[in-house]
Amino acid sequence: MFVEGDALYDAMLADIAGAQVAIRIESYIFADDEIGLQFIDALGQASRSGITTQLRLDAAGSWNGLQWSSVEKLAKDGVVLTWSRPWSWRHPFAIQRRNHRKLLIVDDQVVYLGGFNIHRSSSRRAMGVGRWRDTRVRITGPRGGGKPIAKISQKITAAKSCSVMLSGRPALAG
Repeated sequence: MFVEGDALYDAMLADIAGAQVAIRIESYIFADDEIGLQFIDALGQASRSGITTQLRLDAAGSWNGLQWSSVEKLAKDGVVLTWSRPWSWRHPFAIQRRNHRKLLIVDDQVVYLGGFNIHRSSSRRAMGVGRWRDTRVRITGPRGGGKPIAKISQKITAAKSCSVMLSGRPALAG
């Protein structure tokens, strides 16, 4: 169990570096600050090594956190970036339905589940004692890994999302 962002981020980055097959990550807020850039680099390196790498972000939660240069870097490195629940002209009030899921699945064997977004606000190193606090767990082995995690991964992969970009932001859907 993690209650400090820095310890969590270090563990997540170590598991990403040790991935052999696939990495799937979801976050409500993902910023390309000193924390997020470590994840962008790690995901890019994994993807360039031939590991299937998917990043799914909430279109509203990460709207201002990710610069176009980071989106381009992810794409260049082969990371599949999708935006969850982009704004739509057909359903403008659906913007209130957000994806607050915070999840990392590595090789369908390791899962991180709970709170903590990927940004400096949860880092004591970056923010000091005023950082945000939350809780996340790491689950492995027969109870946490294997088929149940594979089913979650399949649902994430099949989820309706938008991968079309417009000026570094999710394009309007519909």
